[in-house]
Amino acid sequence: MTGSTIATAAAAIRTRRFSTPDSASPDDSDEYTPWYTIDGDNMTISNIIRPYINKPYPEIRQWKALGDSFSAGPGAGKDWEREDPHKCMRHQNAYPPSLWGDPRFFYPSPNPAEPDRQTTFDFFSCTGAVAPDLINRYKPNQQVSRVNEEDEIVTLSIGGNDVGFVDILKACVYKFFKNEDACPRQLAKSRELMYGSQLRRSHGAVSDGIYNNMRWRNRDPHYTGVYQTGYSQYLDAYTSQCDEVSFIPWLPNGPSMTKELRSTLNNLVHQTNYVLQYYTNWLNLKYYNDRPPGDDSRYAPFLDWVDFDIVYNSHRFCREGADEPDRHDRNIWFFHFLDGWLKEGNGTIPGEPNGDNQTTQVVPEWIAQTFHPKSAGHRASKDLLYLKTKFEVFARKLSGKVKRIWMVGDDQCYPSHHPNSGFYGGFRLPLQHILLDPHFYGWDHFDEGMTAMIPHWVGSQGYLGARHDCYRGSQINEIHDLIRASPMHNERQKVVVLALGTMDIFLGYDLENAHRRVGAILRTIFYHDREAVVLINHLPMFGKEYQGENLERREGLQRVVEFNARLSGLANYWRTRYNRRVLKVSLPLTTVEKRDVFLPDRRGYTAIAWSIAEQLVMAGSMNWITDDSNDDETPGPAVPGPPNPGESQARRADSPSSRVHERELPSRKAIPPQYQLLPDPVKDGTFICTQKRPDGAPSGDDILASLFQGKSRFDWAHQVVCNTTEMCKNSIFDTSPEAYWDWNKAPNGTMCLGGGGADEWPDATQIMIVRPKGDLDINGGDVCLMGMQALVHKCIGEEGYYGGYFFSPGDGDKFLYNVTNLNYQNSPLEKPKYFKEPIDMAWAERVIFEGEKPDTSLIYSSPNPLPTDLDDEWI
Repeated sequence: MTGSTIATAAAAIRTRRFSTPDSASPDDSDEYTPWYTIDGDNMTISNIIRPYINKPYPEIRQWKALGDSFSAGPGAGKDWEREDPHKCMRHQNAYPPSLWGDPRFFYPSPNPAEPDRQTTFDFFSCTGAVAPDLINRYKPNQQVSRVNEEDEIVTLSIGGNDVGFVDILKACVYKFFKNEDACPRQLAKSRELMYGSQLRRSHGAVSDGIYNNMRWRNRDPHYTGVYQTGYSQYLDAYTSQCDEVSFIPWLPNGPSMTKELRSTLNNLVHQTNYVLQYYTNWLNLKYYNDRPPGDDSRYAPFLDWVDFDIVYNSHRFCREGADEPDRHDRNIWFFHFLDGWLKEGNGTIPGEPNGDNQTTQVVPEWIAQTFHPKSAGHRASKDLLYLKTKFEVFARKLSGKVKRIWMVGDDQCYPSHHPNSGFYGGFRLPLQHILLDPHFYGWDHFDEGMTAMIPHWVGSQGYLGARHDCYRGSQINEIHDLIRASPMHNERQKVVVLALGTMDIFLGYDLENAHRRVGAILRTIFYHDREAVVLINHLPMFGKEYQGENLERREGLQRVVEFNARLSGLANYWRTRYNRRVLKVSLPLTTVEKRDVFLPDRRGYTAIAWSIAEQLVMAGSMNWITDDSNDDETPGPAVPGPPNPGESQARRADSPSSRVHERELPSRKAIPPQYQLLPDPVKDGTFICTQKRPDGAPSGDDILASLFQGKSRFDWAHQVVCNTTEMCKNSIFDTSPEAYWDWNKAPNGTMCLGGGGADEWPDATQIMIVRPKGDLDINGGDVCLMGMQALVHKCIGEEGYYGGYFFSPGDGDKFLYNVTNLNYQNSPLEKPKYFKEPIDMAWAERVIFEGEKPDTSLIYSSPNPLPTDLDDEWI
């Protein structure tokens, strides 16, 4: 390099922090009220590392901001630098300097008598940057080389210019020349760039450069290093006032901002966000595999995705009531083309391929800021990034709450009862473990005043403590019909986790309306419970192992991207138009964490659980999560025993469905006495068999085979049921002894629950070891070893019952052993009514990866058609 080139490069990276971020200037005035609340100011957090989601540094002292214009903030407040030789247009109210200037983000001084200290911060983001620019050493504003091992974190915004966001605006919104084909051609080109290998490689090269410069592999402990920020949906597509409006009204060729155009532009943003996040998942897997030998598997991800899109709801172009194009609307958080006309900023950016300017040599800043966030948008984004860096403190908003959670969906959320299954417990079990772990809240242990969030799982399927409405192999409409008349709709202020769409997208069934079918389920949920919190899981990418690494020219995988993009838009629509509590759940998965082409393995389900937990924290920060512990309704019947008779409540006559799917739940009187525990049993070595198997039920040998999970009866007793490590590791109940004889009392004492059941047997035979006084060790005791073998042999093997119980001889009421089919009351026959045999995975792979036509006869035909007069068509 020449001396002048070196000097130019040095000048390009100098930052002049001559003041902290200012308030909005008069020509950037906008309305902003913080979207979150936080309790207390105790920022002390645990050092325990968490996999799958971000683990922020306890104290961030040095960091850098890299990226493009969405990070640089053209137009947002005053100039960051007195001089801007490379026209990066960095501004003081952009989210990185706004976070740097936030006193809450300061770190404690070593001297407690001194005030907190501001972090060391360098702002290198540059308007017009594409991913190759950040690592190109010949570029004057090359950014990645400025990162070093002293940096605790880096923020990164990149990818929008790489797929041609600005070219889309010029071809579709600000079209100065009449050319009917310009917009569709550019959209097709941008989709090609988005799915192409160049974006994947260049994005990976940027991440690798940061990873290497931070010397991340050898850091211990491992914290999250990079917070990559996404892009925001610019427009509300459901409103009508923009349908005949041009954003350049003085030109005759200005295109009208129709619902269809707005929907198309929004969807491309959501697809871009999904693809960029998906690539971060693969990079995190790569860095995990690169960890030092012998390193703990609890490894925090290097990259964490920050979805800024959520904070822009109700603040987009064409928002309800806006008179577009209106640059004076302070509730719109993006700059119009007109907004910068009167501003003093006259910076320029050089024309570069795929940059913010591609047709002229220079672009004035008032043009470059078009469709970029105003100061209010950056403040909201800064607050979300602050939540990420103080995650555990925000998690404490959930502490002490009891919450009903209803899982609804298909195979994605179906929990196997087979302990050795790749999807044992689905994401329910790891989510429960996360919520009950003090480290999730930043505590090393629970002290006085520190408590966990307690989930109560509700639904019509499964067993008490693990209920759900997840139906294997079912399509969206089919699931909707199954839950239309569910008594779960009468549970108020519940959390609903939707995980569905697998078969619809695989079969290619009416893909343009797949999200609307999910929207129809939302309408049913909110019709009954306006204050429900709904989390919509993205669909895991199809494929297994490394089949999903490359999205280019893979239509089956791109369908998943497009469906998930629609789900993201659906969540925005319901939050914006109806003010409902809806969040999407992006999944930190690759196809390596899969058991087959559709379903995650255990590691994958754990990753999903972490993402759901993170969105629960987001909901809690907005005060959406209420406490159910004071409700009059009990979470369910005591165990063991029949279901609560109050669960089968009268269905609403004004149900939105004219055709209701009937589901029968037994009443107390309908349950024969032999299926219940005796109210006053003899408590001295007594064996009592319960739950007589009806005709068509599985045989005793089948039940025992399911229960023993391939072990002999002797090994099962020694290694599982009388082994406290195995038996109690997934205990989910605390039950007082009197609760067993009163089915209206909720469990609240000491009990261990272990499992039987198999993938194809949702009628789960379960084992309970109950220690009412909590002072008797079952580990390898003769009473347990002999008694449990005798119990299952007598009751299940010989006498035709599902199970039974006995009290240990000589121990009085200290010790109760029980074997029971906890799902007996709902589906006592051989297979559940809506069980579907698994599809042939070899055929599924041919359909997804080789283009073989799916079997359309598998498509479910619902008697309840979608309404045709709703605006969610334009999501």
